[in-house]
Amino acid sequence: MAEGIQESARATAPLRHHGAGSRGGSGVLQRLALGDQPFPNLLSRPTLSIRKSGAGATGVYFATEGGDRLVLKFLPPAEAFGARVADEMMALGGEVRVAGSRIFAPGTPGNVSVRAAVRGHRQVAPPRVNARLQADVQADAADGQAVVFMEHLDQFSLSELAQGRTPASKDDDQGRLLQALRSPAAARGFARILVVDSLAGNSDRFMKDAAPGERELDRPANLSNIFVSPSLNGAVALDNAVERAGRMPDPGAAMAQMKTYLVRYLAQGNIGVQVARTLVKSCLLDAGELPPAQFPTDAYRDLNTPLAILFRIQNTEQVLAQNITQALNEEIQPVLERLKAGRKALRRAHRAAAAEAGVADPNAEADYDALRARAKMLKELRSGKSEEEATRIAAEHVAHKRGKTARQERTAAVRAAAAAAVSAPLRRLGGLLRRDDE
Repeated sequence: MAEGIQESARATAPLRHHGAGSRGGSGVLQRLALGDQPFPNLLSRPTLSIRKSGAGATGVYFATEGGDRLVLKFLPPAEAFGARVADEMMALGGEVRVAGSRIFAPGTPGNVSVRAAVRGHRQVAPPRVNARLQADVQADAADGQAVVFMEHLDQFSLSELAQGRTPASKDDDQGRLLQALRSPAAARGFARILVVDSLAGNSDRFMKDAAPGERELDRPANLSNIFVSPSLNGAVALDNAVERAGRMPDPGAAMAQMKTYLVRYLAQGNIGVQVARTLVKSCLLDAGELPPAQFPTDAYRDLNTPLAILFRIQNTEQVLAQNITQALNEEIQPVLERLKAGRKALRRAHRAAAAEAGVADPNAEADYDALRARAKMLKELRSGKSEEEATRIAAEHVAHKRGKTARQERTAAVRAAAAAAVSAPLRRLGGLLRRDDE
């Protein structure tokens, strides 16, 4: 097995299942890893620094102390729940490495103390103030937001490499970018992420802003959400999301109107070529070599800029297209099979994530049966069915699963009522016996 696939297959468990952290655990990591409620001054100690990556609600916070780092994000509870579900799908079906995480729901002691600690951190509050943090943090850490702690994974985003934003030189970064884009192992990881993204409805990565009525990728990919391992031979799946997957009463409408069109994109025979072209153009755009207005065109092929020349000399687009196409052909079916084999574990994870995030009706946010039916739709499309026929079959699948779930819930309720009816007299008898003993 290649190094990159070994790396990407080691999906991590949630933080609540971890030991004491990669370096034995600092105060921050150890308290969170062992499942304790964080203490009030979690992010206020002088030895700990905090910074933000990104702007507005899209950014994440990095809390660093003693060489250890945690990623902290504030999300509406439904989005925190959806992110965890997508993580589970990615780890289980895609066997791609994801970050372990914990969610503190609004109103829980951990949530209240962490939000207060961030708002009052020494870099936010006087006398030593980071103006950007101060501007963002009050909105980010507002009441009602879930707090998500994520394990920090070493990685590079393609955007960092294209722009030369790592501690290395820009030439070194672009050389590493070239290596990552030409790596068969990285392409295999990209392919697995593409499959799970299409099922989860995540259009904020490879298929950024893909339009429902089109089948051609003509918008820049979000390179800030595409990550490779430090060896450049493995993919890392961060910022995962389930989008537009809430319960709809009519199964047919659910499969036609929810974000199932990404599945239709993926089922096209030339999607590997499209993704490769989009990634190459997006790298040139992020590097400042391709004007945004020229992105939809083929002008990138005639650029005489450093990265564009390097891409042409190394046949980067062609190699990437070949690698992703081959990987998709070989990986789509195994991803679907792993998700099917792990459906009970995924359902348990779906329920557990909802409970952790404080989401009372999880299927209203991410309908488990409809998510599973997207896999059915992809399978039917790949077998040669038309989009209309595949949608119909998937809708029938949703209706069947909902009926089965309803029957199981009724059976469970009857059994619970019967158990309660039997146990009540026994409890009364036990009480009488105890009184007699006294």
